[in-house]
Amino acid sequence: MNLPERGHGHKDPSIALCVYAHWLPDASTVKFVDVLDDESPRGTQTAPAPASEVDQNALSRLGRMVTLTFASWNHLTSWLKQIEGLRTAA
Repeated sequence: MNLPERGHGHKDPSIALCVYAHWLPDASTVKFVDVLDDESPRGTQTAPAPASEVDQNALSRLGRMVTLTFASWNHLTSWLKQIEGLRTAA
């Protein structure tokens, strides 16, 4: 175990505590993580907002692009298999 007093040459650990105590977090303040332990949330939980028409159109275009990409990929792999079959037959 590497103690701070060894690394800085202190003979007594209390010296290290006195010198470096200001770097320790203040335990008297409320920490944001403590809010997670509250029994009830402070705000109301709401459903996500519905997607706008612009978002729906963008998602639709993206879906079509993905579909076309996979269709093109399937067509390309089928074509390459046919070429490989012709090569092995020759």
